[in-house]
Amino acid sequence: MKIIIGIITALLFSSLLIWSIEHNYSMLQLIVGFSAFILPVVFFSGIKGNASIFLVLTFTILCLYMTYKWEYYNVYMGNLLAIIVGFPIHFFKVRKVGI
Repeated sequence: MKIIIGIITALLFSSLLIWSIEHNYSMLQLIVGFSAFILPVVFFSGIKGNASIFLVLTFTILCLYMTYKWEYYNVYMGNLLAIIVGFPIHFFKVRKVGI
């Protein structure tokens, strides 16, 4: 099962990255979107407590607002790439450890 999920993840990630390159998306914005959301996605269930949830949601809302305001729409593709890679990492590695 892990091999199939890995293949699907690799195909989705590679195809979206190639699609982004073909449509001249900013690689800097893709990297910023990916790096800003990979850790919250990977440690999805490890966020406990009201203060932590407040900080993560405030950070997310401010990032989404700033990218919309400054018209950095390519950051959203980086967020999608982080979700595609982050959820399999979360379910097959992090969740089993019990963090």
